[in-house]
Amino acid sequence: MLPSPLQHTQSTFSQECLEGLEQSAKLCQELGYDVDEVTPPIDKQHFAHAFARMLCAEVAAEIGQAAKTMQSKVDRADFESATWAMGVLGQTISAGPIVQAQRDIGQIAREFAEWTMTYDIVLTPTLAKPPLRIGESLPTGMDAIALRVLRGIGAGRTLLKLSMLDSLAAEAFDFMPTTLLYNMTGQPAMSVPLY
Repeated sequence: MLPSPLQHTQSTFSQECLEGLEQSAKLCQELGYDVDEVTPPIDKQHFAHAFARMLCAEVAAEIGQAAKTMQSKVDRADFESATWAMGVLGQTISAGPIVQAQRDIGQIAREFAEWTMTYDIVLTPTLAKPPLRIGESLPTGMDAIALRVLRGIGAGRTLLKLSMLDSLAAEAFDFMPTTLLYNMTGQPAMSVPLY
């Protein structure tokens, strides 16, 4: 059985990505697989919320590790604006929400693993849209200015109150839903260039 989740986790896949998935599913059918369209039982918002907290906490720890490795103090000039902002956010998240995010990811991983056991292969697009050009994801215009100002004043708590973290996580999840899901849940996966 080979599921083909075209509406995977409620993300909107580009037509090009859907065409690649459909072409790959047809190839699998030609090779003798039964192909069914299914949708995994993942709550996108719940997953993105937990992922964002874990990511920012990890970035904060990595910035701390960079200072330790370099045996000197690091500052915002040593990192890209988005990385520094995530680190600032990570420093403002208390232990309780981080532990809860770990538990949430663990529960999602168990549910996802149980769901995938029903199938031999889960076929999905790697990304929801074609790959970005180098630098295309960098903030521009007012977003870049706001990010520089907020990172400069260490406004992590303000960013959390504005729900910026959840908004950024939702955008990341919309672009690479399957990649994030497999990475965070520890499921085996591989990207095969078939299209």
